[in-house]
Amino acid sequence: MNPSARATKDLCVVVLEDDPFQRKYMVEMVRRAGVRRIIESGEGSVAIDLIAEVSPEVDVAICDLHLDDMDGVEFIRRAYRLGVRDFIIVSSLGEDILASVERMVRSTGARVLGALSKPARAETILALLGAAGVKQIPALAAQDAAAFSAEDILAGLDHGEFEAHFQPKVRFDSGHVVGAEALARWRHPELGMIAPGQFIPEMESSGLLDILTLRMLEQAFSFQAASQVRGYDLSMAVNASASNLQDARFPGLLVDLARKHGVPPNRMTIEVTETAVADDGVAMLETLSRLRIRGFGLSIDDFGTGYATLELLHNMPFTELKIDRSFVRGAAGVPRTRTLLAAMVEMARGLHLQTVAEGFEDETESRMLHAMGCDVGQGFYVARPMAPAAFTTWLQDRSRSVTLAA
Repeated sequence: MNPSARATKDLCVVVLEDDPFQRKYMVEMVRRAGVRRIIESGEGSVAIDLIAEVSPEVDVAICDLHLDDMDGVEFIRRAYRLGVRDFIIVSSLGEDILASVERMVRSTGARVLGALSKPARAETILALLGAAGVKQIPALAAQDAAAFSAEDILAGLDHGEFEAHFQPKVRFDSGHVVGAEALARWRHPELGMIAPGQFIPEMESSGLLDILTLRMLEQAFSFQAASQVRGYDLSMAVNASASNLQDARFPGLLVDLARKHGVPPNRMTIEVTETAVADDGVAMLETLSRLRIRGFGLSIDDFGTGYATLELLHNMPFTELKIDRSFVRGAAGVPRTRTLLAAMVEMARGLHLQTVAEGFEDETESRMLHAMGCDVGQGFYVARPMAPAAFTTWLQDRSRSVTLAA
């Protein structure tokens, strides 16, 4: 089939990659090129079955050479028999193997658009898709509130510029450091460190936030595994996007990451906002329930800022309630706010949920939260978010605990 004879949106592209992060990333690149018909799989046999169902509609197959159930050579041979003619090969194997496979594929009459070493870069794959007649869609119109375009952000993700910084979480009763939240920062090569407020809105609107979540999870698990080796028993927390929670594969991805890094699932907490959960209650309930069954913690983030809070607490299997900073700041001097804050802590205790107060900034607020019976605090009074090396040094200097009040 001649791809150039069809509109980009009508093209069909297969993405075969066993690494879930690479696969999700490549799917997003193909989607941003304007392709709407995308078949994705982490297993060659499954991909072949899916191709057979739509044969001969597939225009391009992007495939990894190293797969669990079959190697890429076998996949290409079988896909070619089903009518696939254009291939993009990606692999972490040596260039000599890539070259050999490329020659083999060409000998069958198929067209190799490119043979790429991992990690494949966005601009390279988009250029190769262009050779198949896929024309990249115009850049999305920049929104007034966005400091960066989706293309800028995608390039940053491609080049590994987004990194997790860790903000400590401490117990009010002992000062013991019990964990940290992984917060995204963008180390821009020209502009330096970029705060999330400058890129999260555009990520949400352009569908890139779930990719960022997976990057943060990978880095959080990696840091947690290294911390275990150093003798620290830390619980990590990572924010999940609404699209992550609508993905039935998300619980399995977390299980795979925990197993890969040797981290017990109960040492990872997934934070979700009221807004994210309210988007699709049934799908969210399924995902959250499966996460709890697997042993992961679940925190309702920014508690008190939404409209369906009590219903969510009743229906969803949360293990933690994270009180929004708007109820913490200044509560010591505002009786009405302090009463609401105390009621939240008391309600969480009755529901057997751990309470985390975020945004406390001084000793007065620390004493108040401790007196109310709040379990854990996270705020500038303890520490700002730190890069992994700085957080490790911070832990070593404090011997696993901090002084919250005299």
